[in-house]
Amino acid sequence: MATAQNIIDEVRAIIHDSVATFRWSDVELIRYLNAGVRQTISLVPEANAVQSIETIANSIGRQVIPSGGIKFIKAARNYADDGTTPQGPIRVAEKDALDTYDPDWEYDTTIKADGANFYEHYCHDPREPKVYYLYPPSTENDKRVAVVYSTVPTALTAVGDTFNLDDEYLNAVTLYVVYRALTKESRQTIPAAYRQELWSNYLSALGLHRQAMQAVSPENNAPPEAP
Repeated sequence: MATAQNIIDEVRAIIHDSVATFRWSDVELIRYLNAGVRQTISLVPEANAVQSIETIANSIGRQVIPSGGIKFIKAARNYADDGTTPQGPIRVAEKDALDTYDPDWEYDTTIKADGANFYEHYCHDPREPKVYYLYPPSTENDKRVAVVYSTVPTALTAVGDTFNLDDEYLNAVTLYVVYRALTKESRQTIPAAYRQELWSNYLSALGLHRQAMQAVSPENNAPPEAP
Protein backbone atom coordinates (compact mmCIF):
# COMPACT_ATOMS: atom_id res chain seq x y z
CA MET A 1 0.00 0.00 0.00
CA ALA A 2 1.19 3.50 -0.84
CA THR A 3 1.81 6.09 1.84
CA ALA A 4 1.21 9.82 1.88
CA GLN A 5 4.97 10.20 1.40
CA ASN A 6 4.86 8.18 -1.85
CA ILE A 7 2.14 10.47 -3.21
CA ILE A 8 3.89 13.65 -2.06
CA ASP A 9 7.14 12.53 -3.69
CA GLU A 10 5.30 11.91 -6.97
CA VAL A 11 3.56 15.28 -6.76
CA ARG A 12 6.83 17.09 -6.04
CA ALA A 13 8.41 15.50 -9.12
CA ILE A 14 5.53 16.72 -11.28
CA ILE A 15 5.44 20.28 -9.91
CA HIS A 16 9.25 20.61 -9.82
CA ASP A 17 9.48 21.05 -6.06
CA SER A 18 11.89 18.23 -5.21
CA VAL A 19 14.71 20.25 -3.64
CA ALA A 20 14.56 21.69 -0.13
CA THR A 21 13.60 24.30 0.89
CA PHE A 22 10.22 23.20 -0.51
CA ARG A 23 7.71 25.73 -1.77
CA TRP A 24 4.81 23.48 -0.79
CA SER A 25 5.17 22.04 2.68
CA ASP A 26 4.29 18.46 3.58
CA VAL A 27 1.48 19.78 5.77
CA GLU A 28 -0.02 21.69 2.86
CA LEU A 29 0.22 18.75 0.45
CA ILE A 30 -1.33 16.38 3.00
CA ARG A 31 -4.20 18.85 3.31
CA TYR A 32 -4.66 18.74 -0.47
CA LEU A 33 -4.40 14.96 -0.34
CA ASN A 34 -7.24 14.71 2.16
CA ALA A 35 -9.30 17.07 0.02
CA GLY A 36 -8.61 14.85 -2.99
CA VAL A 37 -9.86 11.80 -1.11
CA ARG A 38 -13.06 13.62 -0.14
CA GLN A 39 -13.59 14.88 -3.69
CA THR A 40 -13.02 11.42 -5.14
CA ILE A 41 -15.56 9.81 -2.83
CA SER A 42 -18.03 12.56 -3.67
CA LEU A 43 -17.70 11.77 -7.38
CA VAL A 44 -17.23 8.00 -7.02
CA PRO A 45 -19.05 6.88 -3.84
CA GLU A 46 -17.97 3.27 -4.22
CA ALA A 47 -14.35 4.39 -3.74
CA ASN A 48 -14.88 3.93 0.01
CA ALA A 49 -17.91 1.70 0.49
CA VAL A 50 -18.54 0.13 3.89
CA GLN A 51 -21.13 -2.36 5.09
CA SER A 52 -22.75 -2.31 8.49
CA ILE A 53 -25.55 -4.30 10.10
CA GLU A 54 -28.17 -1.69 10.91
CA THR A 55 -30.96 -2.07 13.45
CA ILE A 56 -34.14 -0.70 11.87
CA ALA A 57 -35.60 1.03 14.88
CA ASN A 58 -38.80 2.41 13.39
CA SER A 59 -41.49 0.69 11.40
CA ILE A 60 -41.90 3.10 8.50
CA GLY A 61 -40.31 2.42 5.14
CA ARG A 62 -38.10 5.53 4.98
CA GLN A 63 -34.62 5.08 6.50
CA VAL A 64 -31.40 7.12 6.69
CA ILE A 65 -27.83 5.81 6.52
CA PRO A 66 -25.65 6.10 9.68
CA SER A 67 -24.14 9.41 10.75
CA GLY A 68 -20.97 10.14 8.80
CA GLY A 69 -22.23 8.37 5.69
CA ILE A 70 -22.27 10.24 2.39
CA LYS A 71 -24.39 8.16 0.04
CA PHE A 72 -26.50 5.02 0.24
CA ILE A 73 -25.38 2.28 -2.15
CA LYS A 74 -27.55 -0.76 -1.41
CA ALA A 75 -29.33 -2.86 1.18
CA ALA A 76 -27.63 -6.23 0.89
CA ARG A 77 -29.72 -8.68 2.92
CA ASN A 78 -31.70 -9.36 6.06
CA TYR A 79 -30.03 -10.60 9.24
CA ALA A 80 -31.43 -12.51 12.19
CA ASP A 81 -31.97 -10.81 15.53
CA ASP A 82 -28.46 -11.84 16.62
CA GLY A 83 -27.05 -9.50 13.96
CA THR A 84 -24.63 -12.15 12.67
CA THR A 85 -26.74 -14.81 10.94
CA PRO A 86 -27.52 -13.82 7.34
CA GLN A 87 -31.00 -14.43 6.01
CA GLY A 88 -32.73 -13.67 2.72
CA PRO A 89 -31.48 -11.08 0.24
CA ILE A 90 -33.23 -7.76 -0.39
CA ARG A 91 -33.85 -6.93 -4.03
CA VAL A 92 -33.90 -3.45 -5.51
CA ALA A 93 -37.28 -2.15 -6.70
CA GLU A 94 -38.62 1.05 -8.22
CA LYS A 95 -40.45 3.18 -5.68
CA ASP A 96 -42.94 4.28 -8.33
CA ALA A 97 -43.86 0.65 -8.93
CA LEU A 98 -44.43 0.01 -5.22
CA ASP A 99 -46.43 3.24 -4.92
CA THR A 100 -48.64 2.08 -7.77
CA TYR A 101 -49.07 -1.39 -6.32
CA ASP A 102 -49.68 -0.21 -2.75
CA PRO A 103 -50.04 3.59 -2.36
CA ASP A 104 -49.90 3.46 1.44
CA TRP A 105 -47.01 1.02 1.79
CA GLU A 106 -44.52 3.55 3.11
CA TYR A 107 -46.50 4.06 6.32
CA ASP A 108 -48.65 0.92 6.51
CA THR A 109 -47.41 -1.33 9.34
CA THR A 110 -49.57 -4.34 8.51
CA ILE A 111 -47.49 -7.53 8.53
CA LYS A 112 -47.12 -8.77 4.95
CA ALA A 113 -44.24 -11.26 5.16
CA ASP A 114 -42.73 -13.63 7.69
CA GLY A 115 -40.52 -12.12 10.36
CA ALA A 116 -37.42 -14.23 9.70
CA ASN A 117 -36.96 -12.77 6.23
CA PHE A 118 -39.05 -9.68 6.41
CA TYR A 119 -37.72 -7.05 4.02
CA GLU A 120 -38.13 -8.03 0.38
CA HIS A 121 -37.14 -4.86 -1.51
CA TYR A 122 -35.28 -1.60 -1.13
CA CYS A 123 -35.64 1.65 -3.07
CA HIS A 124 -33.35 4.64 -3.48
CA ASP A 125 -33.69 8.04 -5.12
CA PRO A 126 -30.26 9.58 -5.94
CA ARG A 127 -31.72 13.02 -5.27
CA GLU A 128 -31.82 12.01 -1.60
CA PRO A 129 -28.36 10.44 -1.31
CA LYS A 130 -28.62 9.45 2.37
CA VAL A 131 -32.17 8.09 2.26
CA TYR A 132 -33.42 4.61 1.35
CA TYR A 133 -36.69 2.72 1.69
CA LEU A 134 -37.41 -0.82 2.87
CA TYR A 135 -40.46 -2.80 1.78
CA PRO A 136 -42.73 -3.88 3.30
CA PRO A 137 -42.70 -1.82 6.52
CA SER A 138 -42.69 -3.84 9.73
CA THR A 139 -44.90 -3.77 12.78
CA GLU A 140 -41.83 -4.85 14.75
CA ASN A 141 -38.88 -2.64 15.62
CA ASP A 142 -35.22 -3.68 15.67
CA LYS A 143 -35.13 -5.72 12.47
CA ARG A 144 -31.55 -6.03 11.20
CA VAL A 145 -30.36 -5.26 7.68
CA ALA A 146 -26.92 -5.11 6.05
CA VAL A 147 -26.57 -1.66 4.48
CA VAL A 148 -23.76 -0.62 2.12
CA TYR A 149 -22.96 3.09 1.93
CA SER A 150 -20.03 5.38 1.24
CA THR A 151 -18.15 7.31 3.89
CA VAL A 152 -15.01 9.43 4.20
CA PRO A 153 -12.10 7.56 5.81
CA THR A 154 -10.04 8.95 8.68
CA ALA A 155 -7.94 11.85 7.41
CA LEU A 156 -4.21 11.43 6.87
CA THR A 157 -2.10 13.44 9.30
CA ALA A 158 1.51 12.40 8.64
CA VAL A 159 3.64 11.45 5.64
CA GLY A 160 3.98 7.91 6.95
CA ASP A 161 0.23 7.29 6.96
CA THR A 162 -1.08 4.69 4.53
CA PHE A 163 -3.19 5.97 1.64
CA ASN A 164 -6.77 5.47 2.74
CA LEU A 165 -8.36 4.45 -0.57
CA ASP A 166 -7.63 1.46 -2.80
CA ASP A 167 -4.52 1.82 -4.96
CA GLU A 168 -6.54 2.20 -8.18
CA TYR A 169 -7.39 5.73 -7.02
CA LEU A 170 -3.76 6.72 -6.48
CA ASN A 171 -3.30 8.33 -9.91
CA ALA A 172 -6.49 10.36 -9.67
CA VAL A 173 -5.77 11.66 -6.17
CA THR A 174 -2.17 12.47 -7.15
CA LEU A 175 -3.48 14.54 -10.07
CA TYR A 176 -5.89 16.29 -7.73
CA VAL A 177 -3.02 17.29 -5.43
CA VAL A 178 -1.09 18.58 -8.47
CA TYR A 179 -4.15 20.60 -9.47
CA ARG A 180 -4.51 22.13 -6.00
CA ALA A 181 -0.79 22.91 -5.70
CA LEU A 182 -0.42 24.58 -9.08
CA THR A 183 -3.68 26.52 -8.91
CA LYS A 184 -2.39 28.13 -5.75
CA GLU A 185 -0.78 30.56 -8.16
CA SER A 186 -2.50 33.82 -9.07
CA ARG A 187 -4.75 34.11 -12.10
CA GLN A 188 -2.10 36.24 -13.78
CA THR A 189 0.49 33.45 -13.67
CA ILE A 190 -1.77 30.41 -14.19
CA PRO A 191 -4.04 30.80 -17.24
CA ALA A 192 -7.63 29.64 -16.87
CA ALA A 193 -7.14 27.11 -19.67
CA TYR A 194 -4.27 25.47 -17.77
CA ARG A 195 -6.27 25.32 -14.57
CA GLN A 196 -9.08 23.64 -16.51
CA GLU A 197 -6.60 21.19 -18.06
CA LEU A 198 -5.31 20.20 -14.62
CA TRP A 199 -8.86 19.63 -13.36
CA SER A 200 -9.74 17.67 -16.51
CA ASN A 201 -6.72 15.43 -15.96
CA TYR A 202 -8.10 14.50 -12.55
CA LEU A 203 -11.60 13.87 -13.88
CA SER A 204 -10.21 11.84 -16.78
CA ALA A 205 -8.31 9.60 -14.39
CA LEU A 206 -11.53 8.89 -12.52
CA GLY A 207 -13.47 8.44 -15.75
CA LEU A 208 -10.99 6.00 -17.19
CA HIS A 209 -11.13 4.02 -13.96
CA ARG A 210 -14.92 3.91 -13.98
CA GLN A 211 -15.01 2.91 -17.65
CA ALA A 212 -12.59 0.07 -16.96
CA MET A 213 -14.71 -1.14 -14.05
CA GLN A 214 -17.88 -0.95 -16.13
CA ALA A 215 -16.25 -2.94 -18.91
CA VAL A 216 -15.90 -5.97 -16.63
CA SER A 217 -19.04 -5.44 -14.53
CA PRO A 218 -21.54 -8.33 -14.26
CA GLU A 219 -24.28 -6.03 -15.59
CA ASN A 220 -22.42 -5.48 -18.87
CA ASN A 221 -21.12 -9.04 -19.15
CA ALA A 222 -24.10 -11.12 -18.11
CA PRO A 223 -24.28 -14.65 -19.52
CA PRO A 224 -26.82 -15.14 -22.29
CA GLU A 225 -30.32 -16.15 -21.30
CA ALA A 226 -31.33 -19.71 -21.93
CA PRO A 227 -33.43 -20.22 -25.09
